[in-house]
Amino acid sequence: MKNRNNGRGAYYLIFLLLALAVIFYIMNLQSGKHQIENERGILPSPKGELSPLSTGGYLLLNVTARGTTVFMAASCMQISAGTTPEQAAAIERARLKETPIRPFTHELLSDALQSLDVEVLMVKVEDMRDGIYYSKLFIKGDNKLIALDSRPSDAVAVAYRFSAPVYIKKELMERIGEKVC
Repeated sequence: MKNRNNGRGAYYLIFLLLALAVIFYIMNLQSGKHQIENERGILPSPKGELSPLSTGGYLLLNVTARGTTVFMAASCMQISAGTTPEQAAAIERARLKETPIRPFTHELLSDALQSLDVEVLMVKVEDMRDGIYYSKLFIKGDNKLIALDSRPSDAVAVAYRFSAPVYIKKELMERIGEKVC
């Protein structure tokens, strides 16, 4: 029988290993700077700085995907970004709350996080440099907060499985978004 994954198996294995490393990291965090100090999961901010979980300067996104395009929309503005068909399908499965017969990589990671009582708090799309988008996936486990550097498509595919909000930096949307209404 011919292998039908077209080389994607290595990508999924790396993603799974990364996910397991993150879970191990959460379970073994020693650093006090990640401690959450109140029941809302907001870190104290020294000298009046914004907490990493502050959404000041960010817009709430509605993310959809079709084919090989991810659409990020907020405040009559939209950004269209290219992705793989698999990433687009993962986002749509999560957005529509569809459960595949067997778990794909994002479902596996989400199941692992849920099993460890890790909460996905939000995603922040923070920048775009040289055609590459950058985001952070904020998770909380064992009363610790972690901001994971991630591709927005991966972060959204995981966050939507937890009904967590997705935000984009307002300045970024204004800089590269297109008016749609």
